[in-house]
Amino acid sequence: MMQTLLADRFKLAARFETQQITVFELVLAKPPQLGSQLRLHVDDPPCPAAGASGSPADVGGKVAGGFPIHCGAYMPMQSTVPGHQRLGARNLPWATFTDTVGLMGRLNDHPVVDRTGLTGTVDFVLEWAPGTPSTADAPPDDAGPTFLEALQDQLGLKLNTQVDPVEILAIGHIEEPSAN
Repeated sequence: MMQTLLADRFKLAARFETQQITVFELVLAKPPQLGSQLRLHVDDPPCPAAGASGSPADVGGKVAGGFPIHCGAYMPMQSTVPGHQRLGARNLPWATFTDTVGLMGRLNDHPVVDRTGLTGTVDFVLEWAPGTPSTADAPPDDAGPTFLEALQDQLGLKLNTQVDPVEILAIGHIEEPSAN
């Protein structure tokens, strides 16, 4: 229905085509080893039911290992260093992580292609010094790891650049919208 609407209102003509473009290839830094802050999800303790406030293992919103108590979504976490960003997740689908890792690190230049071989769900905590301050009056902390350094040192992952065939949406024609 959306395609029909766009074609009718905007005279949109589009197609998918394969192009060779630069991508970030996500790989294990030292296969088959994961970093200390990344693990395949284990339900110990079990994820709380929706709306539950935690469990006996809940220590400041975290379970053993420092992973967030709540499951299935990214959780901003209290950083151990002022000015750093800390993000974690428990029982997060690996595909969700790989689809959003570029957004986390503000790597908007190229798409990320997963070549780790990992599947299922994961638990992780990642902390890095962002390139910009988190508040207007806080200076950036350049004494910490960059996002890419933290990705490798804490999660055991790295991003390589390479050229790969990728399907992209190519717009052949578009016009101003027609009147209602």
